[in-house]
Amino acid sequence: MARDDIWDGFFGEEFDAFNRRINRMFADLENLTGSGVKTYGYTMYQGPDGVPHFREFGNTAGGNVQIASRGSDDPFCDVVKDGDTVRATVELPGIAKEDISLEGTANTLTVSVDNHKKQFSKTLA
Repeated sequence: MARDDIWDGFFGEEFDAFNRRINRMFADLENLTGSGVKTYGYTMYQGPDGVPHFREFGNTAGGNVQIASRGSDDPFCDVVKDGDTVRATVELPGIAKEDISLEGTANTLTVSVDNHKKQFSKTLA
């Protein structure tokens, strides 16, 4: 009896089931590509002039994407510490500057918006 035959006797059925499962997952993954999958987003970078720039990415136009609102959503944010300086960037699309509330302590910054259209709240530490 060859060494492989010993293992096949103990684990052969489990290995076959595992291989079937893996093959099914790869087949499902192939079915996900194409026109059914939509990707859309923004990337933000700071130019040499110090001004933030935004660039869209994805395979669909921004106006065609519907995002479900849960009431109070967390905004996307980025915090960069450079020596004694800490810079926080919080994406608040469609929000006027006057509607943004900032509260800070020595270790945290809370950014919140509560107007008739949207509600955001995020505490950065």
